Amino acid sequence: LRQTFDGWFAFDLLLVLSSYLERLLELISGESAEQLMLLRLLRLIRLVRTFRMVRQVRPLWRLVHGLLTSLDTVLSTFLLLAL
Repeated sequence: LRQTFDGWFAFDLLLVLSSYLERLLELISGESAEQLMLLRLLRLIRLVRTFRMVRQVRPLWRLVHGLLTSLDTVLSTFLLLAL
């Protein structure tokens, strides 16, 4: 449990809860909550964090790329075996 509740988890949790709060305020007031632009900025930071994580899992992306590029060969082989 300690490993899953790190700083980034708390940040994501804050963003999700604030999104629910923003939607609730929009439903109650009937207008867009433009005052909550800070939350949108924080969501942008979360998106940047996602792209940083992609760089850390480069071997996984290499594996996925290899599977996708060999997909036509694998499908052709299955087709020939089915005949």
